[in-house]
Amino acid sequence: RPFTPFSWFVVLGRGTTPALREIFGNRQTTAMAPPLTITYGGISRDSIEELRKINTSSFPIQYQERFYDEVADQNDANLSKFAYWRGTIVGAICTRISDADDGDGKKLYIM
Repeated sequence: RPFTPFSWFVVLGRGTTPALREIFGNRQTTAMAPPLTITYGGISRDSIEELRKINTSSFPIQYQERFYDEVADQNDANLSKFAYWRGTIVGAICTRISDADDGDGKKLYIM
């Protein structure tokens, strides 16, 4: 099923700006962006540099080398994924499961 992260709508009528009225007129308009077909793939040691590029360009902090080693060496391939659009990496999600602080259960970090 297509993922649609950027669906949007514009409703115009009373109280809109002159610029919007010039572009759309005084009619009421609703528009939806076409669905994006996003696929997901694993993150491996061979692709870890791509993850580093995404993180460096997206976050104000720099992850330590240990973080990238842990992602690349995870036993469960479902914990970290790249998001692809038309074959190009456009995002990533990395998670880690660890023991809870009280020793009872687990906790999930989403990075």
